[in-house]
Amino acid sequence: MWLSSADVHCVFCFDLEFFGNIANSISECHVWEIGCVCMDTNDVFRVTILPLLRHDMFKTYNDNETHTIVPPTFFSDTDAVPLTQAMHMWSEWMMNCAKATGKSSCLLVSHNCFKSDAPILQQEMGRINATFYLPTFFFDSLLFFRYALRGKRISDFSLRGLSSKFNTASNQSHRALSDALQLAQLIHTTRVPLSGIYECSNQLPLVIFDGIGVASANALYQAGVHNVTTLLEAVVSRYGGINELSCTEYLVDHNLPRVQDTAKSVVGFVKSAGMTHLLS
Repeated sequence: MWLSSADVHCVFCFDLEFFGNIANSISECHVWEIGCVCMDTNDVFRVTILPLLRHDMFKTYNDNETHTIVPPTFFSDTDAVPLTQAMHMWSEWMMNCAKATGKSSCLLVSHNCFKSDAPILQQEMGRINATFYLPTFFFDSLLFFRYALRGKRISDFSLRGLSSKFNTASNQSHRALSDALQLAQLIHTTRVPLSGIYECSNQLPLVIFDGIGVASANALYQAGVHNVTTLLEAVVSRYGGINELSCTEYLVDHNLPRVQDTAKSVVGFVKSAGMTHLLS
């Protein structure tokens, strides 16, 4: 789906902190903090979550694959709540913000949302059978800024890099909320209207796969392949399972520029998301 005007939604910038290494597996990740900023009301939200994990699994991973152990006392010191309660608190807060602005839907924006925050959040909500209280959509600010700021001689589109470029760094002590505040300030400072691919909160767009950009995703959408779920359904329906050959044969018909890379990426996602029952 294509977002042409964000004004119809109540817009939120958010960030998650989670245990587990997403580079290895989405299914092993568990959220331990949510930070969120309402762009319409300037209200902020933060909650610490006590994950249902053994204490030796309280590991936060860095970009260089190293990890830090978080002591269990951290969660008692920060009044952590179970995931079910945290999702209720967040959803209710979002609903109240939207009602205050007279809007009936929410747009959740995060940096690298489609490849990180969205699949992890969908997985966590699935574990407890949770839903948002209003129609809610995901939007990826990384994709947006790469397009909106093209030609500006920017090489680092990470949140830290862009915040340094536009002097919008935050000094907040809580990391999830700090990143959410940085993103909100960055969007406000650049003053470029949000537009681009967005997706329902229970789906993922095709741009999460290598070799599928915005143009290819839109072409697939027009052909009836709307998101990750419909792609997997189409391949399994035609070939009986997911593997690199079946994905390649299906994608060849859609004239993608990097079919083999995309097929490999699809198989990798299926493994990472814990859907190995689809593999053949």
